[in-house]
Amino acid sequence: MSNGSNRVGRSDLEYQRYALAYAERGYAVFPCKQWLQADGRKGFVAPDDWPGLSTSDPDEVREGLAELPRGHGLQLAIDTGKSGLAVADLDIKNGENGPHEWSRLRAEYGGGRTWLRAQTWSGGSHWLYRQRDDDPVYNSTRDLAPGIDTRGIGGLIIVAPSVMPGTGQGYRWTEPTDIENIPHVDDLPLIPAWVPELLRAAAKSRGNAPKVFTGPVDIRYEWKDLYPRQRAAARELLYELVSEILAAVEGTRNHALYHASARAAGYIKVGKLPAVPTIDAIRAAGEETGLPAWECDRTVTSAMNLLTSGAGR
Repeated sequence: MSNGSNRVGRSDLEYQRYALAYAERGYAVFPCKQWLQADGRKGFVAPDDWPGLSTSDPDEVREGLAELPRGHGLQLAIDTGKSGLAVADLDIKNGENGPHEWSRLRAEYGGGRTWLRAQTWSGGSHWLYRQRDDDPVYNSTRDLAPGIDTRGIGGLIIVAPSVMPGTGQGYRWTEPTDIENIPHVDDLPLIPAWVPELLRAAAKSRGNAPKVFTGPVDIRYEWKDLYPRQRAAARELLYELVSEILAAVEGTRNHALYHASARAAGYIKVGKLPAVPTIDAIRAAGEETGLPAWECDRTVTSAMNLLTSGAGR
């Protein structure tokens, strides 16, 4: 909760206006910090349990913004996984031209029109789509083409009115240009089917095609303590976490397991997932990717320490 020294100024009110506008339209948001380091790389700090803190509930948004990370580099972010978003992140840097490559792919494969686009602080762009439930998009780097990343399950994007400190450059919506006119997430077009197809092909060409979780999530007895509506939401969350782990390619499996476990810790901490069946499912998913049981236990336990460390609070 906020204290007497946490006064809300004009800048904070602007952030709150945008955050509430996102929440009302189904986008799960959370505050974070970003800045440009001396070597030109971005510095980024978010609450350790941001997947559990990101929310589209207006009351939770107000409470979260009462505890904004003050000072240098205040930003707003959208949790793409929880919001059901798939985003094409197009960069122009180091001789790569993501927008040009995206236009080429759209011309070659067809489709790809969206009515929600943004410009990033560096001159790149975000094209936002609705996630495909039967063929979800995960985070990727340059797998579609040079200059094109994707953000989906397990990802986030920085959004307006965020500004990169020291540059005077910020994030802004380009279609539409007014925050009050951005569409509800359910009204966005689906990400083109060729995007997840090309991502799988890229992984396969490296000899490590990702696994995709298609089976049901086991709901064990501890789930009886949740109300029916909570159980349905919890099933979706756990399905998402397990899918993230099973989609990991060679060399990223332990990282994916830790990331999903840390997200699960955040959800458990706020009562959105029950501990025992969630941890069991995540461990089993880690072993399914080929990681040894001892490594899964160590990784999950390390991430679950967030439950008792008070991180992100």
